[in-house]
Order: sequence, then C-alpha cells, then structure tokens
Amino acid sequence: MKFNWGTGIVITMLLFMGFILSFVWKATFNPKYDHTLVSEEYYQEDIHYQKEKDKIALANAMKEQVKITVTATGLQIVFPETIDANKLKGNLQLLRYANKTLDVSKPLDLKQNQMHLDKTQDKLAQGKYYLSLDWTYNAKSYLIKKEIFIK
Repeated sequence: MKFNWGTGIVITMLLFMGFILSFVWKATFNPKYDHTLVSEEYYQEDIHYQKEKDKIALANAMKEQVKITVTATGLQIVFPETIDANKLKGNLQLLRYANKTLDVSKPLDLKQNQMHLDKTQDKLAQGKYYLSLDWTYNAKSYLIKKEIFIK
C-alpha cells in the first residue's frame, strides 16, 4: 500500500476527531468540572425581577450609600450613621458561580452599623463572588448587587 496525500489527510482528520471527542468526553463526565446551574429555582427568581429592580433603585437613591470594602481580613460592610441598626433586617449572600459549595449566606448582624465577615471564620475562599445585600428598613426594601474579588 502506498502512502499518499489522501491517506495522510484522512489519518490527520481521524486523529483530530479523536482528540476532540476525548476532550468532550472528559469535560462532560469528569466530576472536576461541575455543570450546575447558578440557582436551583432560576425561573421562580426571574418572575420577581421587577421587584428586584425597584429595590436596587431605592438603594441607589439613598443620600448616603452603604460602603462595601474588601479588606485583608475579609469583607467590611458599613451602613450610614443615619440608619438605626435595630430597625434593620436583612440578609447577605455571597455567590460563587464557579462552585456553589463556596456560597455564603448570613443574616445581617450589625454592630455600630457595621458588619465584618472574616475570611477564615466565614470560609471565604480567594476568588470572584457576586454579593447580594438585601435589607428592609422602615417598611422599605433595598438591594445592592455587585461583584467583589476576595484576595
């Protein structure tokens, strides 16, 4: 049998297709690559989108903004001094879309209008998080959403 251009092209195509299929197989069935959704109740959350937009607009319209700072020890959240911390109820969520086992959800526990999340105590891994700060004050609901990076 003589080896010519046609045979070489066919062998090259078969090797390339084998490589691509092995890559697809690894990416699909390897537990290292988790393919979970961001949220289990994605469609139910989408229904409340307008309410969420209204809460964000209220938070943006505040005279003094809530300060969210990433520090060397963790995450610092400071509410304005004009807010009475005893009347404030809410929840803080840090979502790690790449790995939902690293998600953090805590009720707001303010001490002198501040809340601190410690990296080691609250198990904050290094990386990108999506912060959602949802609170109610004087019968009005507020929401802050932003991306943060924990170093």
